[in-house]
Amino acid sequence: MNHASARATWFGVTALIGFIIFTGVVAFAPQRSNALTTAELQTQISQLQALVKQLQAQLAALLGTMPTTPSTPTTPTTPPTSPSGNGIRVGGMVMTTDAVRVRSTASRSGMALRTVPANSMGTVVDGPVTGNGYTWWKVQFSSVTGWTAENWLMNHSAMPTPMPTPAPNPVPTPVPTPVPTPVPTPVPTPVPNPTPTPTPAPTPSPTLSLTSNPSSIMSGQSSTLAWSTTNATACTASNGWTGSKNPSGSQAVSPIAVTAYALTCTGAGGSVTQQVTVAVTAVPTPTPTPTPTPSTGSGLVFTEDFSTASAFATRFDHGWSGEWNAGAMWGGEKNNWPGDHDMGCANPNSTSRTITLTSQQQANDAAFYHCMPGNDPAKGHLMTSVNTTGYVTVWFSPKQTFRNVTKVCWEQNITDLGGRKWTVVNFLTPAEYVGKTDLGYTSADFPGNGGPSSPAGAAQYGVRTFAGGMDTYTNGVMNGGATGIVVADKAARFQHCVIDNGNGTLTTTMTQPNGAIGSKVVPGNIPDGDIRIEFADDSYNPDKHWEDNHTTNPGNLYTWHWDNIQVFAQ
Repeated sequence: MNHASARATWFGVTALIGFIIFTGVVAFAPQRSNALTTAELQTQISQLQALVKQLQAQLAALLGTMPTTPSTPTTPTTPPTSPSGNGIRVGGMVMTTDAVRVRSTASRSGMALRTVPANSMGTVVDGPVTGNGYTWWKVQFSSVTGWTAENWLMNHSAMPTPMPTPAPNPVPTPVPTPVPTPVPTPVPTPVPNPTPTPTPAPTPSPTLSLTSNPSSIMSGQSSTLAWSTTNATACTASNGWTGSKNPSGSQAVSPIAVTAYALTCTGAGGSVTQQVTVAVTAVPTPTPTPTPTPSTGSGLVFTEDFSTASAFATRFDHGWSGEWNAGAMWGGEKNNWPGDHDMGCANPNSTSRTITLTSQQQANDAAFYHCMPGNDPAKGHLMTSVNTTGYVTVWFSPKQTFRNVTKVCWEQNITDLGGRKWTVVNFLTPAEYVGKTDLGYTSADFPGNGGPSSPAGAAQYGVRTFAGGMDTYTNGVMNGGATGIVVADKAARFQHCVIDNGNGTLTTTMTQPNGAIGSKVVPGNIPDGDIRIEFADDSYNPDKHWEDNHTTNPGNLYTWHWDNIQVFAQ
């Protein structure tokens, strides 16, 4: 008997056993009105069970004589999957995470057949293939079939569970029909939502804060412009100032009239502009009087301690004598330099302000400024500051004339500002001041050998202070004077005096840091009659001194400090 016949016999016998049990039960069913006794029913069931066992034994003997050929288990084939473990496989569904090109080959050099949008569904038909640093899958989309890089694909189907390898069919043993086990309903694999593409944050717009302090000044004073920004990389000044500026900073300005200052700053997010206005209270310069009224009386006839900011503008004439616009000839930086003291008049040895020239009229005021450290009137004093190329004299003079002057005293710092800066005090005769507005005379020894000088030229009477010494001149002849020392401290001021002895000699004195007074008598005199007294800051290209010495200005040495001016007359 072959295997098929045996199997047919098995099913036949099983059916027969069921039929016997059925017919037996029917046969032994009661045919009378009275039911079988318990003993009778148990006897009949026992007979049926014996019959079943007999049939089962015969069938087992029959099947045992047949050769058993076990079936060869079949190993299910698993389709290729992604080496990255993201679940993508041939035959599976994928969805694009962004707009992606579909190419003719598995390479970035392959021809782009079409660009499919984000969230497009497709079936994987081939792959994976590695190339150009990517893993490629051939995907059949609704509109095109081609190769797509795995980076822009997301698995969209559950991986089927491989079928277990079936065991060889055992020889069936007749058993009672089992109750079928309920098959659980499979739970569908949830489909992940596509990752949304983040929206880039907008580029922030730049902000700008521009202030002026103070916003109102008197002519000759300075105001500080200060600015700060966010999200800006560059700034440009316009209106009352020009040029490129850092995204944050400050600058001192000295306008001669009401002036608006605008600043525009730009960044990746756009640009922003702000403007401030500095008001100026002008101090009118009096028209020179051909015959000024001289002072009368004897003893101390004039004194000024600069205890108020307005004293300079109301009691002195002043000006810039010489070329102001050195920047036009030697570069714009020549019109800017640091002056002692910041805008709050802090220590001049460690702070500074920027002085900027913009015109001849503005230069007449920009080189002068008043400071009152700690708002203490006793510390009030005047600064003159010059640094430019060429010869320049910055001068100031009491508005009045003086008659028969016997003594002139003043205080100034004795800092060594280099070999090209000095101060002069000139005693101008009527021939030198009547009808003139520029009193910027220098010392008698300038010009020397045809060298440069100020436009007004050299004075005939006066004294020059330079490198810790005084040098007087009478009728254009240099006669020397007292000597002393220099100190690094810019803030300290020491008294200097020139005294006419009335006998053709002058006494010159200099107070020293230790309190001693250096003194020297030299030939000369202060002119009799009416004179004007000029105090001047002489500069002849100051930085060239340091360049000639192969170094740079070591401490912004451009500023003289003046205080306590006194004039005595008969």
